[in-house]
Amino acid sequence: MLQVVGIHSLLFFYHLFLSPLRHFPGPKRDALSQLVWVYYLVQGNSCKYIARLHEKYGEVVRTASNEISFTSATAWQEIYGNKAKWQDIYEKNEILYVFGPQPVLNIFFCASREHARIRKHIAPAFSGKALSQQEVLIRESIHQLIHALRTRSGNTSFPDENGVVNMSAWTTFQVTDVLTSMAFGKSWGTLESGEYPQFIVDLYGTLKDSTKVRAAHRLKPYHHVIERLVSNDLGRAFMEYFESAQKALDTRLVVNDSQRKDFVTYVTDGLTPEELFENLNMLVVAGLDSTATILNAAIYYITHDLSSYQKLAEEIRSAFRTEKDITITGVSGLRYLKAVLDETMRLHPSVPVGLPRLVPKSGRFIDGHWVPGGVRSQEPIQVDIKLIFQQTWVSVTQYAAYRSPRYFSKPHEFIPDRWMDESKYAGDNHFVFHPFSIGTRSCIGKT
Repeated sequence: MLQVVGIHSLLFFYHLFLSPLRHFPGPKRDALSQLVWVYYLVQGNSCKYIARLHEKYGEVVRTASNEISFTSATAWQEIYGNKAKWQDIYEKNEILYVFGPQPVLNIFFCASREHARIRKHIAPAFSGKALSQQEVLIRESIHQLIHALRTRSGNTSFPDENGVVNMSAWTTFQVTDVLTSMAFGKSWGTLESGEYPQFIVDLYGTLKDSTKVRAAHRLKPYHHVIERLVSNDLGRAFMEYFESAQKALDTRLVVNDSQRKDFVTYVTDGLTPEELFENLNMLVVAGLDSTATILNAAIYYITHDLSSYQKLAEEIRSAFRTEKDITITGVSGLRYLKAVLDETMRLHPSVPVGLPRLVPKSGRFIDGHWVPGGVRSQEPIQVDIKLIFQQTWVSVTQYAAYRSPRYFSKPHEFIPDRWMDESKYAGDNHFVFHPFSIGTRSCIGKT
């Protein structure tokens, strides 16, 4: 015990007085370890905590012993922007992966070289032409949604006796049906049933558990003890979802329907069967939560702002004479609708926290600050002296940037007009706004 206390005392002394990060502003207690960061992460309000630190200390803050948070536009470009050479890339931080460092097949977690290969084969499914051909699948779900809202009753997710609708449930149902239909050749039928499938219930439970596991990984080498206290069981129903999804994909691959256009139409070539399933599945899981989050937030904001609601309704109803006129192409020309969505993502980003990256080995200047380099993600990740003295994590915290008065006037207010070239909001800095991230690892589903 005395040895453990002695080791940590030396580490605390190093991080506070000797570390090359000691000159970065931030609370001294945060600089000692990852404990403070982990506390707020598990509490679920880490993004708000980091935002408070940025308001106090400025555009750059040391948030943990080896972690720096930025908010500026130049930091976005340096950390996440495209790089000409592989060695200049800020790799994803594998130490935070839920399942630990291991070979991964999906576009979200693989290293940059593999990411470039996989993205090349998946990208055609998200082109403008591909999406227009998949529009029929989206239309079908919209018709089902409107029909259900107009005709159903008696379920907590349907209109109740007072006509109140749980739109959070309905947007989740619609996004689920759209994504599963586009990925696996058949929808999960949640709009028809009006009930959360058990796999979605288990999915959200798993997401909560995964946050605790990632928090535990920040406390290596004690993460094994903490992980035992966290239930990280996907659950029988969620495993059944994987089995059902695999069967649906197998059926879709056998049935060669030239009339049906979906993700499979565009991404089968160049990927192994395992890679195909892994990436389609991740597109569903990742797309479900992020898309439903933004839709729910947008509905919340416009129903609490009568002026914005009226402007949006007027724009839509004046642009389309009939329901059939509403197409992807037509909707893309609705400027106020885009402003509403941009303002929603500014106030309520689906990824409010920073996306940690490792500084390249030789170190880099970010916003005029020299940041020492870290171990490369391709190297074996071990709990040794490298993690203590060499690894530096950096990120841009979206919530902190988007709600900062440095970049936006009236930052906590819902004002879609700030995206409509209004002169009184000319001082807003739109260059810090990247809800889909930037560079080669930006969100493939942005379009």
